[in-house]
Amino acid sequence: PTASQPPRPAPVPALPLKAEAPSDAQLRTLLEAWLAAKADVLAGREAAQPLDSLAGPVQVERLQQERADDRATSTTQELKVSVEGLSVESRDGNRIVVTAQLRYADRRLDAAGEPVGNLSALQLTNRYVFGRSADGIWRMVSFRRA
Repeated sequence: PTASQPPRPAPVPALPLKAEAPSDAQLRTLLEAWLAAKADVLAGREAAQPLDSLAGPVQVERLQQERADDRATSTTQELKVSVEGLSVESRDGNRIVVTAQLRYADRRLDAAGEPVGNLSALQLTNRYVFGRSADGIWRMVSFRRA
C-alpha cells in the first residue's frame, strides 16, 4: 500500500463457514470442501480441512467407519465428484436445506492401487442439510437422494 491507499483488511477465510446468512456460493464451497475431504479420506489420504469443521459428528463418524472397513480389506476408494448445480430449498435460522446436482464417479482400488471392478459414473441429485452449531460454524449434518 502507498501513503494514499490504506492497507486492505485481511480476507475472511472461506472455511470454517461462520457467516450469519451464508450465500449460495458459500454453501457450495462448504459442500465442495466436504466432498473433497471425503474423497481424500476414502483414498487413504489426510483431508485438507478438518472433517469436524465441515460436517457434523454423525457424518464424520460414518466416513471414518467406511474408511476403517476399507482399511480392514486393504482397499481404498477413488472418488471424483463435482457439483454441477446447487439451489437453496429453505432457510430457517440455524438450518439450510439445499438440492445439489452432482457428477459422481467412484471405484475401489486394491492394496497395489489397481482397480477392482468397473468405474461407476452417475448423475446424482442429493438433498443436503446444513446446520449452524453453538460455535457459529455451519456444517453438513445430513444428506439423502432427492
